[in-house]
Amino acid sequence: MGSDRAVERDGVRGATESNLAPDRVLMRATVAQLLSDAIRARVAAGDGACTMRAIARRMKTSHTHVERWASADSGRAIALGDLMAMPRDLARETLVRCLGVLEPSGGTGARDTLDAITVALGVAVSDLARDLADGRMDEPEKHRTHLCRIGGLALRGYLALGGAP
Repeated sequence: MGSDRAVERDGVRGATESNLAPDRVLMRATVAQLLSDAIRARVAAGDGACTMRAIARRMKTSHTHVERWASADSGRAIALGDLMAMPRDLARETLVRCLGVLEPSGGTGARDTLDAITVALGVAVSDLARDLADGRMDEPEKHRTHLCRIGGLALRGYLALGGAP
């Protein structure tokens, strides 16, 4: 991967491949590759705002800096905030690809996914109706948990049907 040079600021040595946990090195390379794949996909779809030069202009940084973010061999990491500041479609596509890495492999087909979403949605709606019976929503965390589960089910189905990555 990238250089083992560390940046030293105020006497503190920066991160290098030799002093990072192996999973951090692996995930930096993985995210860089996923960002690169998302950039290529957006550019292939005709999105000129997603070329590396356009991203560099938007981010007020150099083209080579963007290339390093998108190079699995650079050892560099892109900050989540920097990713979120990129064009919305590129950020979304990259994040979906990243979430796909966190999902178990093998997913289910469309019918099984939609069946599972229907059941989860029924439970969520039932819980919401009970919660609102007194006219107030008292359990927002419970509803967020339901929506997160439904989102996870949808993501697994999307990936199983050939979505990124």
